[in-house]
Amino acid sequence: MKLARLRSYPCVWSTVLAALLLLSASASAGTFSTTAARDSGAIQARAEAAQFLSYATFGPTINDIDTLAGRITRVGRQRALEEWIDTQFAVPATYHKALARQMVEADGFAPDRDDIGVSRYRDYAWWHAAIAAKDQLRQRMAWALAQIFVVNESGERFNNADIDASGEPRWLGLPDYYDVLVRNAFGSYRDVLGEVTLHPVMGVFLSHVNNSKGDTSLGLFPDENYAREVMQLFSIGLYELNADGTSRRNARGEYLETYDNDDIESMARVFTGLTFAGEYRFRARKNYLQAMQMIEEEHDKGEKILFDGTVLPAGQTGMQDVHMALDHLFYHNNVGPFLAQRLIQRFVKSNPSGSYIKRVADAFADNGQGVRGDFKAVIKAVLLDPEVWASQVYTPVKTPSGLRITPASIEDTRLREPVIRYTAFIRAFNPSSDHPSGRFLVPSNYSVMNQAPYRAPSVFNFYRPDYQAVSGSTSQERPTLSAVPATGAYDSSEDDGFSLGGYDNSYGRVSGATTGTRAGVIDDGLSLGGYDNSFGRLKSTTNGAPAFAPSEYNRTFSPRDTSASATLWGPEFAILTSPAINKFANLLRRHIESGAATYILKNNDWLGEIRSKVTFDFRREIELAGDPAALMEHLDLLLCHGTMSDRVKLIIQQVIASETEENLERASGAILATLTSTECSVSN
Repeated sequence: MKLARLRSYPCVWSTVLAALLLLSASASAGTFSTTAARDSGAIQARAEAAQFLSYATFGPTINDIDTLAGRITRVGRQRALEEWIDTQFAVPATYHKALARQMVEADGFAPDRDDIGVSRYRDYAWWHAAIAAKDQLRQRMAWALAQIFVVNESGERFNNADIDASGEPRWLGLPDYYDVLVRNAFGSYRDVLGEVTLHPVMGVFLSHVNNSKGDTSLGLFPDENYAREVMQLFSIGLYELNADGTSRRNARGEYLETYDNDDIESMARVFTGLTFAGEYRFRARKNYLQAMQMIEEEHDKGEKILFDGTVLPAGQTGMQDVHMALDHLFYHNNVGPFLAQRLIQRFVKSNPSGSYIKRVADAFADNGQGVRGDFKAVIKAVLLDPEVWASQVYTPVKTPSGLRITPASIEDTRLREPVIRYTAFIRAFNPSSDHPSGRFLVPSNYSVMNQAPYRAPSVFNFYRPDYQAVSGSTSQERPTLSAVPATGAYDSSEDDGFSLGGYDNSYGRVSGATTGTRAGVIDDGLSLGGYDNSFGRLKSTTNGAPAFAPSEYNRTFSPRDTSASATLWGPEFAILTSPAINKFANLLRRHIESGAATYILKNNDWLGEIRSKVTFDFRREIELAGDPAALMEHLDLLLCHGTMSDRVKLIIQQVIASETEENLERASGAILATLTSTECSVSN
C-alpha cells in the first residue's frame, strides 16, 4: 500500500545533509555490486537505460529502466535505443489546449470564467503531460523548442478569459501556441518556423501583429522586434558559423556578422500587413487561436534586399514575401549548427564537441533521404551520438564483483534544469493524484525554481546558451550595455533585457520619438514601430539610425572561444541562486516528509481553499532500507542514473545506518540526501 504520510525525522536529515555539504562535486567512480563478475553487463545495461531515459523523458521510472535494459541486453544498446525512439515517434500526441479545457471543465467551471483564475489550468495541463503523458519524447522535444521559440504569459490579455474572435477564451492562446511545438516536434523545422511566425501569440509577444508598412514622410517605420528575433534567436544567430558550431572569421580574424541593421529593417518590411484572423480588415478584433492573416493594403510592396543580398522582388503578395524570407532563413548554413548546439544542451550536455554539433547539423541538412530540417533525424542524431556514451567509463571488477562507473570529463556534464529535476522526482515514485480524474494539478512553482512553463522572463529564455558561470558565484551578473545613447535619458537600472525604463514592449512601442529619446505618444500597444526593446535600445524615427548597435542580451558579445582552455558553458547556472537552492531543497523535504505533494490551488471567499494532493509510493525504498548499501545503489540508479560516487553513497548509508534502525527514517533521509546532492543535480 502507499504511505499516507511520512513522519519528519530532522535528526537523520540534518546529519546527512551536513555531511554532504562538506563535499564538493566528486569526479570519483561509483560502484554497483554484483553476485558474479559476469553480471556486470546487466548492471551496465540498467545504467545505460537510466541515463538515456533521463535525456529522452521527463524522468525514468524503475519499470521503464528495467524494460529498456532488458532490450539492451538482448539486442545491443544502439538498436534498443533506436527502437525506443521509433516507438515514441508512433505514440499519439498529447495536446495542451484540449487537456487544459478538459481539466477546467472536469472541475465544473466554464473555460471563460475569469473570477477563478482559470488560466492556471494551462499550468496544470503542462505538468500533467510532463508527468503522465505516454509521448514523453515528444513532450521533451516540445519543451526544448519552447526554450528556443520563446513566448511568455506577459502578453496583452494572455491570462484573460474573455471570448475572442476565435470563439475561445484568450487564455487558451498560449497552450494553443505550445501545441504548435508539440504537433511539429517530430516534423519539420520549416513548419515550426512558419507556424510560429503566423501564430497570434507570437504576433502579440514580438509585436508584428498589426505591423503596418509605415510612412517615411511621417517618420514612421515598421516594428523590428520579430524581424530581428527570428534571425538572432530562432534561426541563424549573430555570427556566421562553421558546421561544427565554431564562428567563422575573416582574414583579419574578425567575426562575420550574419546580418546588420539594414537587414533588420528590410526583414521588418516583410512582416507588415499581418493582423488577427476572423474579419478582413487591419487591426481586426483580437483572435489568439487562429493564424494571422495578411492585409495586402498594409503590406510593404517594395523590393526588399535581405542578408546575403537576396532580393524579394517588388509587387509580391505579403505571404509570398513572408514565405520567401522564411525559406531564406531555413536554407542558411547557420541553422543546422545553431539548432544542434541548443538541442544538445537541452537534452544531453552543456558543452558538446564541434564534431558532435557537426554530426547533428549534418542530420539537419539531410536526413539520409535528401530532406532538410527533419526533426526525427535530428533527435536521433542528438540522442544516439557516440559522444553521449563517452561520458561514462564502465569497468567490470572482480574482487569484490561489481561494475565501476567513472565520469569521463566535466565537459560531459550539465546542470539539470529545475523543472526536469522536479518532474523526474515525481515520476520516480509511482505518483497518484487524489483528483477525481486522476490528473495531476500541479501549479507553476516558478517562485521556487526560477523556471516554469510560460514564464521565461524574456524572449531570451531563462538563460543564455553561452552563459558562463562566474567562479565562486551561483547567479548571473547584470549584463552591461555595449554603448550608451548620445542623447536622451536612459536608466540602465531598469533594464531587464525585456523592457526599457519599465516600458514593456512585448506588444507595445513609442512612436514619434526623436533620436535617442522615448518622447512621443504611446500607441495602442500593438502596431507601429519606433521603440525597439530587444536590445534595450531606441530606434531613431527621424533618420532611421539606431541609437545602439545590435548586441546580444544588452552586453558586449563575442562568440565563445572553443579552445580546450576556455571557460565552459553552463546555461542553467544562470538561474541557480542561493534562494532557489534552499527553496527547492525545502520543497523536496516537505514532499518526502509527508509522502505527498499538497498544492493549494485556489483560495477566495466563495470557493474556499482548494487542494490537490499527489501521493508518492516509497514502499520499495522502505523495503531496501534494511540494507543501506542496496538502498543507495537503487537510488543512485533511479535518481542519479548511475552517476553517484562511492564516497557520497558511503556517507549517506553510514549516517542513515548509525542514526536509526527504522526503515522509514532511513528511506526518507536517503531519498532527500540523494536528491539534494551535488552529484544528483549534475547529469553526466
